Amino acid sequence: MDRHGVRAALMAGDNEAVAGAQRAHPGRIFGEYHASPTDIMRAVRELEHEHYVRGCGFVALRIEPYLLAFVRASVRVT
Repeated sequence: MDRHGVRAALMAGDNEAVAGAQRAHPGRIFGEYHASPTDIMRAVRELEHEHYVRGCGFVALRIEPYLLAFVRASVRVT
């Protein structure tokens, strides 16, 4: 980052991996919480918990259903 003049970055990915990167580079890496649209209440509980917002300092939220490992189709393909 220094070589290219980047002072800080917003990082997204596995929430725990992002938290680890943020701890390793405080003030440089800022976390973006990934929430599953299939379990939005779990995401709300995790965000309310101090771990990701207050503890880790995540600054953004991302909900992307197309990144999930599974997709629920509304039409059955035969």
